Amino acid sequence: MKPVKAKSVFISFIAMVVLSSCTEVPEDVKSRTEAKNAALSEAQNHSDRTGEVKFISTDELQVDTEKALKEKYSNFIVSDKISINIPSEITKCDFKQVSNYCVNAEKLVDQFFDESLLDGEKPVSMPYDYTKNYTIDTYGFRNIDKKIHFFVWNNGFICFMKPPLFEEQTEGGSQQAIYHIDRNDDLSGSYLLGDKEVSVAEAVSAAQKWLDDNYAQFEPKYNIKIKTLIVRENDFGEYSYHFTAEKHYKDIPLDELIMMYENNDLSKMKYMNNKITFIMKNGTDIDYFTNHTGIIEPIEKGKLDKIVSLSSALEYLEKTFAEFNSSMEIADINLKYTLKPIYDLNNGQPYNAEGVDITGKIVWEFVIDVPYNSIKHTFPNAGSVRKYIYVDAETGEMDFYFELDKLLQ
Repeated sequence: MKPVKAKSVFISFIAMVVLSSCTEVPEDVKSRTEAKNAALSEAQNHSDRTGEVKFISTDELQVDTEKALKEKYSNFIVSDKISINIPSEITKCDFKQVSNYCVNAEKLVDQFFDESLLDGEKPVSMPYDYTKNYTIDTYGFRNIDKKIHFFVWNNGFICFMKPPLFEEQTEGGSQQAIYHIDRNDDLSGSYLLGDKEVSVAEAVSAAQKWLDDNYAQFEPKYNIKIKTLIVRENDFGEYSYHFTAEKHYKDIPLDELIMMYENNDLSKMKYMNNKITFIMKNGTDIDYFTNHTGIIEPIEKGKLDKIVSLSSALEYLEKTFAEFNSSMEIADINLKYTLKPIYDLNNGQPYNAEGVDITGKIVWEFVIDVPYNSIKHTFPNAGSVRKYIYVDAETGEMDFYFELDKLLQ
């Protein structure tokens, strides 16, 4: 696996217009917004056409990627901080949601909780009626007096809470800063967690060690890495560190970013993510943890011999977004598995029900950072959130997700 660096270029955020129903919008802003809406619509139409990309052998990928990151582009900027991991082999994969995972309940509890905190508490069967036609097998406990919470579902979903975060969801608060660990951000910040000052660098190191020592054994086929750390302050002035970790299968990460239905149809999940999030609030202890959509097993479908070249994918973006924006910044580029579950919500089955088959696609992911203060409020150093463009590495088809009313002019 070889890192590839892009050369230094001027960095600029994507520019768009925030529309407000409460204030009159100037005519020039309306005009620019209408033009960009039209351009975005045209980009969507253009992205439906294939034949715009070139395919190369996976052996050529390293050289092509180095070349692509050195080019200059007229309709967007490629960050000079991008580092792309090129696997020695690219494995096509589908996935499958695990089944009967509740048998691990006691082992999970012993791994995540000290006995002094449990004081004899044991997980018990607590079936959950997801719909009238579908019941999820669940084991766990929720003890209000001890302020501890633990659940595991048969699909591999795991969640626990400890006293410092048992009632955190009621405390509100705001995002103060974001650190992209996968982009080698400066980690020199420091905040008070409980009664201990904890540097961001120390927290990241402790969090990765906790994952390696306490969770990796439950998903041994993946390499699990810390991706981001978000600093939040609640309404009582208390800080906490919120981590996102992503799972890598043979050097390619599973999508941790997107949960999206097709045309808002709940029976047709277009993209599901498979990530891990957890929180530190009391020193470097892990006080909250969840793996969200549960555990999925990879099912290999052979090696990918031909792949869309990065250089042609970037050229495709040039053509597609020619009228969209002249200073769009691509902040990150990755090869990634997207995940599409095959399920039937009409029969009451959730998209991540045990045993559900999941179609995996290898894509080029192009990440655009959107300033966080455009989403809700302005906070010092609050950072950004991520929007994406996907180019299917096997077919060349494109998909993307922008919210026009949440981007800034």
